[in-house]
Amino acid sequence: MPGVGAEVREGQRPTVRIAIVADAASINVRDWARELGDAGATVDVLSFVDDPTGTLDVHRLTAPSFVGERARYLLAGPSVRRLVARIAPDVVVGFYVTGYGTVARQSRHPVVVQVSVGNDTLVNPPGTLTHRMAERNLRRARLVVAWGPHIVDAVRSFGVPDERIVSLWAGIPLRPYPPGQVPTGGPTRWITTRGLDPYYRHDVLIRAVAAAGTGTSTPRLTLVGGGPIATELGRLAAELGVADGVVFTGRVDDDEKVRLLYGSGVYVSACPTDGVSASLLEAMAAGLFPVVVDYVANRSWIEDGVNGLLVDGSVDSYVAAFRRIQDQPDLLARARSRNREIVDERADARRNAVRFLDRFERLLAEG
Repeated sequence: MPGVGAEVREGQRPTVRIAIVADAASINVRDWARELGDAGATVDVLSFVDDPTGTLDVHRLTAPSFVGERARYLLAGPSVRRLVARIAPDVVVGFYVTGYGTVARQSRHPVVVQVSVGNDTLVNPPGTLTHRMAERNLRRARLVVAWGPHIVDAVRSFGVPDERIVSLWAGIPLRPYPPGQVPTGGPTRWITTRGLDPYYRHDVLIRAVAAAGTGTSTPRLTLVGGGPIATELGRLAAELGVADGVVFTGRVDDDEKVRLLYGSGVYVSACPTDGVSASLLEAMAAGLFPVVVDYVANRSWIEDGVNGLLVDGSVDSYVAAFRRIQDQPDLLARARSRNREIVDERADARRNAVRFLDRFERLLAEG
C-alpha cells in the first residue's frame, strides 16, 4: 500500500497508512478509524481485543499468557514489532498514553504519535509508575496529540516541547444528527450516556432526582448504557423512592442512543474531570441543554447560563440547576441552535479527520 511518497494523480492527496494501537472495542477508536479512512487514509488497528462490530481491520496483539492485563502492555514489544514490520505503516499512533501508548513506543517505528485523551496525563501523580511510563512514552514521540486544549498543559508538564504538541480531537460523527431535527423532551427529561461506572458518579444524579421531585415537575432520568454498578444504582433508586423516575436502558446500539437523546431535553453528567467528552458533544449535536461539572474541559464547550449550566457536582447543584431551567424555559430553546453550531464548527469528525491527515502528512514531510 503506497505511503506519503507514492505517486498520485493530480488533485488527489497521497494515501497515508496509519497503524492505530488501541482498544478495538472502543466506540471512540472505531469512529475515529472510520473517519480517517473516509478522509483517505489506510487504517489498521493493533489491539489485544477484537472489534465487536467487525468494522475494523484488527491485527491482534499478543503477550505472554501468564501475565495480567496491566503487564501485557509492557510485554507486547515483540508482537507489535512483528505486526508493524508486516503492515509497514507510515505512522504508528498510540491511543491512550499509559496503556496502548506503551505498546506503540515499543514498536520502534521512526514516526510514533501519542494521543492523550485526558486521564492518561491528567490524574497520575508524579513519582508513580504510571506517571513515569507516560513521561517515557510522551518524550519519545515524534508528535503528541492533546485531545483538547486543557490537555496541552498536562502534556507540557511531562517535558514535551511545544513544537511537538498539537491540540486536536477526533470529534463525533454528525451523520446521525441531521440539522434541523430538535429534541422533544423538556426540562424534566434528563439523560446521561456515560457508562455505569463509579467514576461517573451516577448516584449523585439519582439523589438529585429524589431531592428535586415535586409532583408533575419531577425530573425523569434515563441512564443509557451498562456497567458494573447497574444493580447498585437500581437499588439506590428504589431506596430513595424514585425507581419509577429512573430508567436503566442497558447497553443500546447507536441508533437507539440517538433516539433516546432526541427524546430528552437536558443532558446531565456528574463526571468530576475528563478530556473532551464525546457524550457531551453528542448531546450538544442533538440540541440538548447540558448540565455538567465546572472544570476546564467542559468550560471549553459550555458557557454557563448561555448554552448550558456548569455546576459544582453536588446533589444540591443539580437540584438548583433543575429549578433554574424550570423558571427559565427559554434557556433550552436558546441553547438548541447554539450548541449545534459549536459542534458543527469544532467537533465534526469528518472535518477533523482531514485536519489530522494534514498534520500527519506535514510530520512525514519533515523527515
